[in-house]
Amino acid sequence: MFFGAKGVPETIVNSKDDRGIVVGNWGEDFSGGTEPTGWHGSAAILQQFYRTKRSVKFGQCWVFSGVTCTIARCLGIPCRVITNYLSAHDTHNSITVDRFFDEDGEPVKKLNKDSIWNFHSWDEVWMSRPDLSASGAYDGWNVIDATPQEASTDGTYRVGPTSVEAIKYGEVTRPYDGFFVYAEVNADEVYWLYREDKKPMKLITHSTDTIGVNISTKAELKDKRMDITSNYKHKENSKHERESMIKALKMTRNYFSRYYLNEKFEDVRFELLPMEDRLIGQSFEVQVLTTNHSNKVYTVEMTVHVRATPYNAEAQSWLVKQEHLVKTIGPRKRSDASVVVTFDEYKNRLSSQAIFNVSVMTNVLETDYQFYMFSDYRLRLPDIKIETEGEIIVGRPFTCHVSFLNPLARPLTKGVFSIEGPDYSTRVTLPLKGIVPANEVASTFAILTPKSAGKKRITAKFKSLELNDVDGMAAISVAEDTDGNNNIERNVIIDDNNNEDELPENDINYTTRTHRTRH
Repeated sequence: MFFGAKGVPETIVNSKDDRGIVVGNWGEDFSGGTEPTGWHGSAAILQQFYRTKRSVKFGQCWVFSGVTCTIARCLGIPCRVITNYLSAHDTHNSITVDRFFDEDGEPVKKLNKDSIWNFHSWDEVWMSRPDLSASGAYDGWNVIDATPQEASTDGTYRVGPTSVEAIKYGEVTRPYDGFFVYAEVNADEVYWLYREDKKPMKLITHSTDTIGVNISTKAELKDKRMDITSNYKHKENSKHERESMIKALKMTRNYFSRYYLNEKFEDVRFELLPMEDRLIGQSFEVQVLTTNHSNKVYTVEMTVHVRATPYNAEAQSWLVKQEHLVKTIGPRKRSDASVVVTFDEYKNRLSSQAIFNVSVMTNVLETDYQFYMFSDYRLRLPDIKIETEGEIIVGRPFTCHVSFLNPLARPLTKGVFSIEGPDYSTRVTLPLKGIVPANEVASTFAILTPKSAGKKRITAKFKSLELNDVDGMAAISVAEDTDGNNNIERNVIIDDNNNEDELPENDINYTTRTHRTRH
């Protein structure tokens, strides 16, 4: 199947140009709609759009890609959702993510237009590309992206179709949006020291292997991740990967790309060590390893910044901690420096997905050699435990329990569980009464009635004022009713006074109870 320029399902998914299905929102205020982390799947979004004939609020990249995939498959187009970790957003077609800092390590906001998203999701569709090659060399998976990041080459907010094969070999001038997609998966990070408008900028350092990590999709017929990084690029820092990058850089006309191609870097080593996995509510530690390769004694100054940031690394961020350190390092020696960030320090600066940007500006005082490095870090959220009672049979109610431990050293207020499944046509919303104290378990249950047999899923989410995007999933098997006794006369909800109210007919009947047990 071949689509002409931009003739793919992404056109109707975002509302930016075409009053499409989903409205994007990358802020923290989702009043007037559903927060992007609140959706369980695309069915509810499409049903609401069909019912209201209005764009649905709100979505972010995983919402746009999920809805796009559903529509493409309904149209008979092979499609799969892709997630790219540490995904670059290059704003000026340089194939580099250029970061500018002053001598204190503070970002220069007026220059920092590029960004690196903690992750980004798009879609691949399988199509022929006779517009690129008569031999079929570029047929197969092509990238399309409905997330409205910035205007494409034709002035609309969408990306692709972009041949994955062309991206792998650095052929960024082939239609469509090759520069942008190549940068998403394989840009180099380049760090510049900015010293006022009329002074030359200094190239501090670069990183060639941090962007485009664990590019993933769902494995066929399995609930497992399939790594497809090799589809998009050769092994990082290999000869073929560097040749592809140089080829792409030479096709750009950007000033920074030209300067970067011809610059040599000093052989000085600083390393920001990987941070240990920590549950939200716990402290975490930033560690910097400095290695002196010379036979001299050096004094190293470093400034560590920890900022809470959205997953798409917008300019909006909140400073959590800043610490200035000075270390003396002997000849051929190594030195460790660490900064601990406590819950009390970050509790009032948490982004909706508990993501932090950690940056370190270093300066060797004797040589005025500066080096900059940064990394994204995400605290792990608790998992919702989902348990069912007894055999699950079509048309017969069964009990589903959901629970998780509050990991924060503070109570959770205005907590709400939501459950979808096993047939995904109705969502059950279960508000909690009262608070969930620190280190106690929040739990509730619903009585669900499946409409059809087979392998099904139940998904659960939890949100509160203090903690959001907590979720869980359970696979279940629904059996046919061999007794033929699957008629339910009415659906009821029982409140705390054991009063019964009749509910509208649907596929999920539920009874709720909320309790907490001390852990």
